Amino acid sequence: MRIAVRRHGDRRYIEFPTLALAAVIHGGWLTLTWSWSALPPWLWLPAAAWLLAWHNSLQHEGVHGHPTGRPALDAAISG
Repeated sequence: MRIAVRRHGDRRYIEFPTLALAAVIHGGWLTLTWSWSALPPWLWLPAAAWLLAWHNSLQHEGVHGHPTGRPALDAAISG
């Protein structure tokens, strides 16, 4: 779902699926960091690898102006 946001004549979009994914990624990191010592390595190690790859993809989106088209906000969201 994309919602158009007009500002000074140019058209920008807020990409809510990307924002939701950013919340899942950052929440996953927080959860894994908080509870890694209580989890067996066979569980937290693949989860950490998956989240690392996902975070790399999120940073790639931020470099290309997603999800908001505002560089400072995109950098803050994509970490």
